[in-house]
Amino acid sequence: MESQLRPGDLLDNRYRIGETIARGGMSVVYHCVDTRLDRDLAAKVLDPGFAREPAFRARFEREARAVARLNHPCLVNVFDQGVDHRPDGDHVFLVMELVPGGTLRELLRERGPMPPHAALAVMGPVLEALALAHDEGMVHRDVKPDNVLIRDDHQVKLADFGLVRASRRDVTSGGPVIGTAAYLSPEQVRGGHVGPGGDVYSAGVLLFELLTGRTPFRGSTPEETALMRLDNDVPAPSSLIAGVPPELDDLVLRATRHHPTERFADGAGFLAAVRDTRRNLDLPDFQVPAPTVSAVHRALEDSVVSDRLSWDDDAMATSMFAAGTSDTRADLPAAHTAETNLVPPAPAPETARPAPEQEPPPVPRRSRPLTNRGGAATLVWGVLLAVLVVAVAVAGWWVASGRYGEIPQVVGQDVSSARAAVEAAGFTATVSEIYSDDEPEETVTGTDPDAGRRVVRGDDVAVLVSQGRPTVPAPGATDTLNAYQAKLSDRTLTWTVGESVYSDDVDSGIVAEVSPRAGQTVDTGTEVTVKVSKGARPVRVPDVAGMSEKQARRAIESAGLEVGDVERRFDEDVDGGDAIGTDVDAGEEIPGSSSVTLVLSNAITVPDLEGMGADEAAAELRELGLSPTTGDGVSDTSVSRGDIAAQQPSAGTRVDPSASTTVTLQESTMVRVPFVIGRSVDSARQALEDEGLDVTVDGRDDGRVITQSPGPTSRAAVGDTVTLRTL
Repeated sequence: MESQLRPGDLLDNRYRIGETIARGGMSVVYHCVDTRLDRDLAAKVLDPGFAREPAFRARFEREARAVARLNHPCLVNVFDQGVDHRPDGDHVFLVMELVPGGTLRELLRERGPMPPHAALAVMGPVLEALALAHDEGMVHRDVKPDNVLIRDDHQVKLADFGLVRASRRDVTSGGPVIGTAAYLSPEQVRGGHVGPGGDVYSAGVLLFELLTGRTPFRGSTPEETALMRLDNDVPAPSSLIAGVPPELDDLVLRATRHHPTERFADGAGFLAAVRDTRRNLDLPDFQVPAPTVSAVHRALEDSVVSDRLSWDDDAMATSMFAAGTSDTRADLPAAHTAETNLVPPAPAPETARPAPEQEPPPVPRRSRPLTNRGGAATLVWGVLLAVLVVAVAVAGWWVASGRYGEIPQVVGQDVSSARAAVEAAGFTATVSEIYSDDEPEETVTGTDPDAGRRVVRGDDVAVLVSQGRPTVPAPGATDTLNAYQAKLSDRTLTWTVGESVYSDDVDSGIVAEVSPRAGQTVDTGTEVTVKVSKGARPVRVPDVAGMSEKQARRAIESAGLEVGDVERRFDEDVDGGDAIGTDVDAGEEIPGSSSVTLVLSNAITVPDLEGMGADEAAAELRELGLSPTTGDGVSDTSVSRGDIAAQQPSAGTRVDPSASTTVTLQESTMVRVPFVIGRSVDSARQALEDEGLDVTVDGRDDGRVITQSPGPTSRAAVGDTVTLRTL
């Protein structure tokens, strides 16, 4: 990225440009002097190429407007924003305070993990800044050590609101994931709405890193690192490093819960919990030191300020800036993914000056050649010799012309400086992360090809960055042995295959156990024992025949199995609703947690309807799903006429509802002989005939009945004759 600005240029007729402090993917930060107020500041200038693109320009201006509204000691203050119109393009810029000191990232590299009192001393100002931003309806979205600045007077400041966005505005689902992979919240990875809870999660990861010296998730690629938090919880810091109080574990775990509603509501809530923890643990006050060696110190230590700028060399040499150091690559085109460059580019090599003209040598006199060759042969050899001389000359010119360059030595530099040095030497710099037992994480260990090699300018040169010692990768839910072995190879680890194991949680053929345990830091080349799942441990299927459905379910679950489908079929020996069995034979062994189909009887038992009225009996059959039909009457002396005397099928029979459901009802034809003794013949005759009985009279028709046969209350068939005797 070429900015066009040079030391001594006047930006917006006010800000005198000095040396380059930092380079980012879309902007450059310069040391500058406000010529009106005579004070040192930092000018962040959007690259002219991006300034022509409305989206980048709007984002840059949004940062200025957002942060300018905030004024607090824990924030890097923005003083001015504008556009300097020039023939070579517009220079969109913002002017901010110059912060003497360094970054929290550099402090962690110098001193390693922090004790609890120091870690909370850092978190206090960071959360205070977030609380202020959240109260104004803004979300930072890129909280990480690179964006935390520490002044030489111990003031901690939160910088780089280049990714800021109003929290009341939803992020379109499926849009670009903005932020740095190691610190993203789960909702940022999914591309969902990001509110204050997203900053709380990132701040929780920051606290984890302060206490342990590393981030909780580290995959082989940024994408894998980001996705790991979707299926894994952030571990307690005390599980990685001794001496972390449970109260600090609780702060980290609460801040990094998967769902935003389960975290601290915002920066203010997290800040209150940090203050309560410091008070409850009686932690001492602590002044956070600035790093003794920072990238900016190295970048500016050789800078010379023009007298016309009246700059203070000592102040400049120890200055820190409000620079855009966040990794915004997810928002940028592929051609603009360079990291922040904290070293000004090396000056271009001077163009070789042409040699002074010389007088041509005198032409010798012709003489007889000292050879016995003919003239044609001499001519051929002369041409060949001339071609060879020209080829050597051209090759020498080609090499000397600058086509080849020497790869610089970058060991010990930070990543941005190393990339800048490689690019300044004329090569395309890439970053290749390697694992190392000896070099700390994020340390530049060299280049590929090696320093000092001469290669064609423009070729790719990889800056080798140590990831520290590798960690044993966690097996994924679909990792077969081959897939997991590839993960081990990527981390320089070897493997041996152990005996397969039963697992209730891992499918057969998937990696179930590893030793050393997943997440443990080990040496490169460590052998990891991998055990593949055989599925769940086998269990015996219980015999549930004849049990009620509830009892059968309980027996199946107690055996370590699950009831899947429920099937109903007819069994003449099992009452409807009771279990016939399962689709797997009782006593057979199958993997634990497997699903079995419970088979229940659908039989309907025919009820006993004898003695019931015909209408009542028919209603009961219909309620059971059976179909009543009327058969021939029967002579049954025990049942009154019209009541049910017989049925087919008989009571207690189980019928198949998918087959015939007809039940034939036979009513009794017997009547109870009425009591007519003492009545007149006419009255007695009427009563008997009403019951369907014939009457004969033995005696006078005008007398009274003194006996009857059959006798009263006995039963007789319809049409039978009752004999009456009268006086």
